[in-house]
Amino acid sequence: MAGDRVKPGGYRLTYQTYAKLLDEIARSADRDVPVSLKEDLLSYYADTNAPISRKNNRKQWERVQNGLTALRAMDTRPN
Repeated sequence: MAGDRVKPGGYRLTYQTYAKLLDEIARSADRDVPVSLKEDLLSYYADTNAPISRKNNRKQWERVQNGLTALRAMDTRPN
């Protein structure tokens, strides 16, 4: 049985974990990323109207946006 899909606005630490993971992956932009991880991160941040706490901090939100740009450009590999 699958669990509920993780989405912004639920648990604050989940958002911090996603932001940290995105940061780590974006710093390794020269490497391939597992396709399911890329899809999960992009899905998590897909709703621009979601209650994401980092939107309130321009610098942090800009960092997330830069990470997403890097992630979108990354090649994927099978899980």
